[in-house]
Parts: sequence; structure tokens; C-alpha cells
Amino acid sequence: MRYIVNKNEVLIKVEHGPIDEKALKKRGEFVIESELNVPVGGLQIKGGKLSIRKETQEELDAERGRKELAAREKLIFERMHKIAEDQLIEEGIIREDL
Repeated sequence: MRYIVNKNEVLIKVEHGPIDEKALKKRGEFVIESELNVPVGGLQIKGGKLSIRKETQEELDAERGRKELAAREKLIFERMHKIAEDQLIEEGIIREDL
């Protein structure tokens, strides 16, 4: 894989096609080639070397919070759907057998 990196050692993108070296230099970017096949967000650069980035505890906690919220929202949606469906059946607006 070829990764485009800026002068601040921030990964910009993965490049699969041809690279315009002149344009990179003009922008202060460079290429790092690596055997790693990881999305840009999962990598870090230190001293011009590429490595797999480990998530911080804060990031792990935030992801767990997002998953818990998604599970909660799913339960609420399912409950609301069931209540609405039952009411519509009771009112004769929809049929139960569908």
C-alpha cells in the first residue's frame, strides 16, 4: 500500500493509482510504502515510520457508548413500532394477518 502523508506526518489517504511526485512536493506531502493494508484512520506516523495506531481508552469508551446508544435506540424503535402496529390493528386501519 502507498500512503500519502503531509509535512506534519498526518496520513492523508491511501493511493492506488499513479502518483504525481511534483504535486506532492509542491504540497509538502510524501509517500510511504508499506505492507500494511489498514485504513488511514488505523495508522499513525512517527519519525517517518508507519505503524498501526492503538485506540485510546477514551476512544474505546466513546465507541462503547455509541454502541450502547444504538442498541437503546433500536429497542425504542422496535417498541414504538409494536405499539403503533397494535393500535392500528385495534382501530381496524391495518390487518393483523399481513
